[in-house]
Amino acid sequence: MTQTNDQLLTTREAAERMHVTLATIRQWIYAGKLVAYRVAGGHHRIPASALAEATTQSEQPRKPDDGQALQRAARIEQARNTLERLGI
Repeated sequence: MTQTNDQLLTTREAAERMHVTLATIRQWIYAGKLVAYRVAGGHHRIPASALAEATTQSEQPRKPDDGQALQRAARIEQARNTLERLGI
């Protein structure tokens, strides 16, 4: 679960760290794939630790003939490396 001292990120910050679009982050939140808290004004805040959890849970088996799957896997790996570099 989330630590009490966990940094809360905006959806835009989460998208930048994960190298995905803002729309993708919102879809993950609404689908329950990414933990987020709703704050005043209807905005979401995402615990930094939830990004690491979402990265490991969203990996799917790679299909060699599916270019999109390979691109997605590369983005996931890039996001994981970014999180490790940031110490998250």
